[in-house]
Amino acid sequence: MGTTTVVNAVVAAAVVGALAGCASPQQAATPSQSTGATTENADQAARRQALTAYQGMWTAVKKAGLTSNSADPDLAKYASSNALATITKKLTMDRASGLVTKGDIGIQPKVSSVAPPNAPTVVNIVDCADDSRWLRYRKDNGAPADTPGGRHRVTAIVQQIGGWRVTSFALDDRAGSC
Repeated sequence: MGTTTVVNAVVAAAVVGALAGCASPQQAATPSQSTGATTENADQAARRQALTAYQGMWTAVKKAGLTSNSADPDLAKYASSNALATITKKLTMDRASGLVTKGDIGIQPKVSSVAPPNAPTVVNIVDCADDSRWLRYRKDNGAPADTPGGRHRVTAIVQQIGGWRVTSFALDDRAGSC
């Protein structure tokens, strides 16, 4: 599967995850709490906020994919740096080719690590995105431009940069990689 299908899969995955919802982040511990509780609460908050940003990115990608709108303002709410550049490049290429993306992508994001331990600002996420029902179509006649894919391993880095945003992600082109 090519880079286009991978980015499409990532976008769809975000949408599905966002629709499923995510628990609201826990508040950080107050200074009167023990160091262990502070670390645990900060860790949990970072995990939840990062997952929310990851899911939000996919929701924004799915929305933007309906019209191949690389300028959709929601994209920058959840993605920045290399992740945002990859998404906008893909959407720009799809628009130039007369393609839009429709359907649903399934995601199952999980936090694999956080850093630093006492006040996390970087969260690594692993996912298994299913793009078998999320495809590109020709805008002019509605004909499918892709064949159904499958499940792809995704790794993402989410950082706290003026809010939690996905800064990079990589999707394994091989269907069945997770």
